[in-house]
Amino acid sequence: PCAGAADALRGVCHLIREVMCKTNTEIDSSGWLAVLTFLHELVKCSVEGACLKGHCDRTSALNTLSDCLQILRFLSKDLGRCGSLTENSHVLRVLILIISCLQAELNMTDKSNGSGISSHISVSTNNKNQNTWDMEISAFSMMEDILCKIASSMSEVLWQSVVEVLRKVMDSVTARNLIIESSVMSRFYTSFLRCLHFVLSEPKASLSGHVAGFMANLQMFFVYGLRSSSPSAITPKENKTDSQSRSSGRGRYKPPHLRKKDGKTNDSLDDRSSDSESSRYDLGSSDSDLSDTDGYAKNGDRFRSSKARLAAILCIQDICRADPKSLTSLWPLLLPENDVLQQRKYRATLMTCLIFDPITKVRVEAASTIATMLEGQALVLTQVAEYKESSKLGSFTTLSCSLGQILMQLHTGMMFLVQRETQTTLLAAVFRVLILLISATPYPRMPKELLPTVITAMCGRLLDRNSNKNEHYALLVNVLSCLEAAFAKVPPSSDVFGVLIDHCA
Repeated sequence: PCAGAADALRGVCHLIREVMCKTNTEIDSSGWLAVLTFLHELVKCSVEGACLKGHCDRTSALNTLSDCLQILRFLSKDLGRCGSLTENSHVLRVLILIISCLQAELNMTDKSNGSGISSHISVSTNNKNQNTWDMEISAFSMMEDILCKIASSMSEVLWQSVVEVLRKVMDSVTARNLIIESSVMSRFYTSFLRCLHFVLSEPKASLSGHVAGFMANLQMFFVYGLRSSSPSAITPKENKTDSQSRSSGRGRYKPPHLRKKDGKTNDSLDDRSSDSESSRYDLGSSDSDLSDTDGYAKNGDRFRSSKARLAAILCIQDICRADPKSLTSLWPLLLPENDVLQQRKYRATLMTCLIFDPITKVRVEAASTIATMLEGQALVLTQVAEYKESSKLGSFTTLSCSLGQILMQLHTGMMFLVQRETQTTLLAAVFRVLILLISATPYPRMPKELLPTVITAMCGRLLDRNSNKNEHYALLVNVLSCLEAAFAKVPPSSDVFGVLIDHCA
């Protein structure tokens, strides 16, 4: 372009924003498409390169990006839900360019400070248009709204473009294995992960090239907002939930199996700072936990970090459905090979979310994701998995042995929850996992006492009458389904017959 053209284009962009701010201008569809085409070329030609130049050029570019975002907000408000696929696709293309420029600016700031990603959040957030993170949050928020409308119908080329920019952003923000816990970053992660959820839930092409990278990064969000909690282990000898603690206990919600017998809450998720999410939630143990306002009302979750955890789990669930074959080698990343009842601050797994997360909705989705994994890999598990006693630390473990260890840990965790959990919706999700787990486990290659132990525990649950009538019927159906799956295993062992004879007697 000729000298001064960039400044002229930015001036036109600023003028468009001013007109929209200060006048009640009505623009028809063709007019909006012309504006969007202009913004696309402006960002591509005059802003994209400036984000990699000196401070003055970058500041000017950021101001222009701020103007572009405001224009897009006006457009979104004007179009509302009536925007066509063409219009929304144009907006999405502009947002992809804007997000790429903003991420380039964040990377440049990171390098110039030389102090890691945490330097980004030290920027003042008083003026939203001057704050790069807030601008990126705004861009992802608009992208989320558009993807919600057109994810199922957008073109493969556009879908690929969205996936690529999301992958670059994710690789950038997780490059140092450091996820920042703050109000700004929690909003950013949540909006970003929701965008990822929308595109992964409607795949237009193979995800095989992205699966490993996405999984490694998404796993880092399993305990986001909970890292300040003190670690704890649960042993099978712990007492079951005292029914009095449900009626008389007050304070924030704890999963029933984490409550002490005297009605006091277990300190496994004890808050040690204001960042601890469990200290900001006050939940009742009911199905209302599953509403969209899960846990934010009374104490006010300033960071709303459970929304990011939930979105990350949903993304994993999407990948499990879209490309289950690519997940076999990644099971050890998502599920534990040992110490399933140990709360983990680092290298957390889906079982960590299921057992320890203070938010019921997160726990239910963790269970659903594990169920999806078992459904997609049932044949592989049946043919390949085998259990061997763990060898020396650091020695090589084959995939078949690793899967066998995981199946053992899943049995331990699920049996623990089945015997202690009381929340109806969560218990149903846990039973679904257990039924699939029993069906997929090759018990002849597992410890011989494993299946009899499951059957014994289920028979014991049949006698549990602490729940109300409707809950008890639902429990009976789930327990009988588990027993059906257990007795359907071929060939039945003498140990299984022994358990059946003992209980019939």
